[in-house]
Amino acid sequence: MKPIVDLFRFCEISYDEPIGKESLFDGCLYFRVIDSVNDYCYIAEFDEYTVVCFRGTDGDIGAWVNNFDVIKLERGKFHNGFYDSYKLMEKEIEMCLKRTDLTKKLYVVGHSRGGALACMCSYWLIKRAVKKELCCFAYGMPAQGNKEYRNEFNLMPIDCTCVVNGYDMVPNLPPKQLGFRHVGKTYWLSQPIWHKLFCKIKDHLPKSYSERLKNWNRS
Repeated sequence: MKPIVDLFRFCEISYDEPIGKESLFDGCLYFRVIDSVNDYCYIAEFDEYTVVCFRGTDGDIGAWVNNFDVIKLERGKFHNGFYDSYKLMEKEIEMCLKRTDLTKKLYVVGHSRGGALACMCSYWLIKRAVKKELCCFAYGMPAQGNKEYRNEFNLMPIDCTCVVNGYDMVPNLPPKQLGFRHVGKTYWLSQPIWHKLFCKIKDHLPKSYSERLKNWNRS
């Protein structure tokens, strides 16, 4: 398995309607969908690993409003909207994970808003000792907190990769001028320079990430 490529397929599936059929995943041992007010994630366990995948903003006005809830930092370091959204799902996520084999490798993934929630989930799973270590892959995600949050996150046993496709504008939000910082390491998928002028939104779309990752995998 090439995680940076193969795990994005889970993100693509999260946008499918309807979702929830175990037949989508060959060899799936456990599957559970968690649907919150503005958000959605699923947990899928396989022979060698488990995946927690968060869906990005999918046209829901409540989620868009929540994306821009940045005026106040929760506990002085977290994006208020992402913090509140994850906490609504936290207990059910932890309960479901405890029904899986926690000795297996855990991947927490998401695209866009889902990537931000994936990082928030990774932080709290370690903080609350649900897992001792895990991997997080976030595609085109916005930042979730300030320098204090970033420094604490980066000291945790979380192997976090933030994937940016070309000139995707979302990873630049919320702006650094408001104190927000990114966690983990960044992997940039190059695109032609003209994308900087015309494709900042297009480069963010799940389809654009999928196509670029497929080409990257062939190279």
